[in-house]
Amino acid sequence: FAATCHDAFVKGQVALDQYLWNEAAQYYNAYTVEEFDYKRYRNSTSRAVHGSNGEKCAPGDPLAPGALMTDTFYAQVLASSLGLGTLVQNETRLRLHMKAELKNNDSPWGLMALTGGANNVFTNSIWALANPNWATTNIHLLEDVELSLSVAQRALDYWRSVLHDQWNIAGLLGGALVNNGLPYITSHYGFYMTAWHIVFALSGQTANMTEGSLTFAPKVPPPFMLPVMLPGVWGYLWAQEFAPKHPEAGYVQYTLGLNFGSIPLQSLNIGDCSAPINGSHTLKADELMMWNCFL
Repeated sequence: FAATCHDAFVKGQVALDQYLWNEAAQYYNAYTVEEFDYKRYRNSTSRAVHGSNGEKCAPGDPLAPGALMTDTFYAQVLASSLGLGTLVQNETRLRLHMKAELKNNDSPWGLMALTGGANNVFTNSIWALANPNWATTNIHLLEDVELSLSVAQRALDYWRSVLHDQWNIAGLLGGALVNNGLPYITSHYGFYMTAWHIVFALSGQTANMTEGSLTFAPKVPPPFMLPVMLPGVWGYLWAQEFAPKHPEAGYVQYTLGLNFGSIPLQSLNIGDCSAPINGSHTLKADELMMWNCFL
């Protein structure tokens, strides 16, 4: 069964690159050029289609750039949080695609759902969960953390501080061609919840509780305090940097604490720094586990 699943996964990876990667535009198309020309959007617009370099393209012309959909890689967000790694075969292409999303689909209210294709309900509308998901994947790719968080913050702050309606997230906001950033389609959507994936991206938390293993790969330097979340568990990882008079003796003090729940641990690692656990230990609420690692 595992081999069957793996074979299907690899076939999907190959198909993604074969049918959707756009070498000229340097992103994954939302759909194939054939589908763009002849199926879903046939005769939906009279405007000329232009290639990535501005050339006029007839229907079916391979130069037609195709649409760029924001949040194409939501599955990558879930895979990263689950510790499954990169879904595509070529991580460089994923990086290029993420850059293209921000460059081509950005707006004052958030990332637009779809650009570069024929007109439809998604064109130039704002996809409400796109900004947090873009930030999560960009952080996992070890790109600029401050930039990533600012992209997420722009959309989240818009709901919090401009619309004043953060518990009634719409699926889509209207873009400049519709209603200038006001809610457009659906209400009380759960899109805001994907922002929690940013926490796992920042901490690099992976857990295997069947083996009592908890690992972190923080994307920010000390000092920091990051949430620790597991089923039935809420806690924090705190890092403080100490630099004595002799720089070579500097160290980081790590503290793992739980507000509620418990974690049975056999191994606890932050990067290549391991906590001294003798056999196994169950960390409980209001208990602290502290250890030091040299810089």
